[in-house]
Amino acid sequence: MSSTLPATKAVAVDISATDHTFEAECRGIYVGGAGNLIVKLKDAPSTSITLTGVLAGQIYAIQAKAVVRSGTTATNMVALF
Repeated sequence: MSSTLPATKAVAVDISATDHTFEAECRGIYVGGAGNLIVKLKDAPSTSITLTGVLAGQIYAIQAKAVVRSGTTATNMVALF
């Protein structure tokens, strides 16, 4: 998969009850509401990484395996594949 190609699939990120784990790593996450975003990255799936103060209306180019429920305050997120 080339990371320079645009996304061809999108999935709403639902962390209302549990972490949102992806079948395959995403190529980016759109954030609709500002806050903190905690993810598990493709090459470090057992480590949580906190992106503090992500802005609304932005796409963050990260290859994540999951969005972590506990501590994530960003809202209206969409994973791009």
